[in-house]
Amino acid sequence: MAATHRQIGAYLGYLRRDEEALRETQLALPVAEEVVRRFPNVPRYRDELSSIHWNVAAALANLGRREEGEASRRRATDLLEALAAEFPAVPKYRDAVVGLQHSHALGLDNRARTAEALEVMRRVVEQRERLCEDFPDSVGFLRNLALSVNECARFAGELGRWAEAVKEHQRAREHIRDVVAKRPDWYGYRGTLADIEVHLAGALVKAGQASEAETVYRAMVPGLEALVLESPLRPDFRVSLAHAHEHLGSLLADLGRKSEATESYRRALRVYEQTAADFPDHVNEVLRLVTCLIEGPEPEIHDPARAVELTARAVEIGPEDALAWNTRSEALYRVGDYAGSIVAIEKCYEYRQPRAWDLLRLAMARWQTGEHEQARTAYAEAVQWDEDHDRTGGDRRAEAAALLGINNEASGKEAATQDE
Repeated sequence: MAATHRQIGAYLGYLRRDEEALRETQLALPVAEEVVRRFPNVPRYRDELSSIHWNVAAALANLGRREEGEASRRRATDLLEALAAEFPAVPKYRDAVVGLQHSHALGLDNRARTAEALEVMRRVVEQRERLCEDFPDSVGFLRNLALSVNECARFAGELGRWAEAVKEHQRAREHIRDVVAKRPDWYGYRGTLADIEVHLAGALVKAGQASEAETVYRAMVPGLEALVLESPLRPDFRVSLAHAHEHLGSLLADLGRKSEATESYRRALRVYEQTAADFPDHVNEVLRLVTCLIEGPEPEIHDPARAVELTARAVEIGPEDALAWNTRSEALYRVGDYAGSIVAIEKCYEYRQPRAWDLLRLAMARWQTGEHEQARTAYAEAVQWDEDHDRTGGDRRAEAAALLGINNEASGKEAATQDE
């Protein structure tokens, strides 16, 4: 029964129905705790309890209640560490402990504690290296090592240490190339290689090595095109291909090669178009196309009116999908339907707690409809959300502040009291 509740909760989380996911997963906890109390010497029950605690922590984090989830995260780690100590010859327990630490580092980074995240991830890499040494035939452990090294590189980049980031991304690429060489038939590993190469190329750009980055992007495309042909039922490979075209387009635009850049953007759009056509009932694929049409880096391919039509289809497919309503709100705003944008974002709130991005759009839409006091209130709530979650506002906050005539550097309380 506990496992069933956990699995239902995980599925609800996948659907972004975070409140329901939390409630369902919490139903599993007392059942699993009682099973472990009755059968303390059965390791798989303790393993299951650890998974449930971790899912509770993840659900709370998704709701912006990360501190509440810290006890569950710690309990999950304690259970797995005990199992790893009792059964040192069972590698999955050691790997699971390291996996939780990997996720903890990602959580620290999400809270803008990147320097701490890097230190935690470096320790994860050391433990993954020992796992690979102890179990050299495990391709999965080597893949996990590549992923953790890649995160170290990403964190170094966020800290502005781009030369270090390039070296770590290159190290991650070598590890995953070893994995692909051992299992060339495994499509997922080749997809992981492409993801790492996208990060490497981005770091090369930041490190001032544009020509090397262009080489990486162009070399990726044939491999991704082959993956798409070999596994047509995997939309994620198509997304990676589209991203490669988009990133190459941005690089070419920065180098002043506008016609080449536009062609790369159009290739990305064609991939998104075909993916949405081939997976018409997949909300995520429709929304990726919409995002390209309203927020893509090439204004020439923007088509907000079509985006509105597509988001109508998305909310029909996923009427309880918060992201679908969120994206519809954005599309409606871009065509000037501010009242419709407000209705859509409030519909989004029925399925998840408001986040800064949502509140900023609401603030802008309310301002456009003349509801200036409500707009300032929504803006202040967005700033407060950023402060509570250790986030910075980004371009959307600057856009909203300019529209409302508010100081972008103001705190949440200050923003709420600024005069029109």
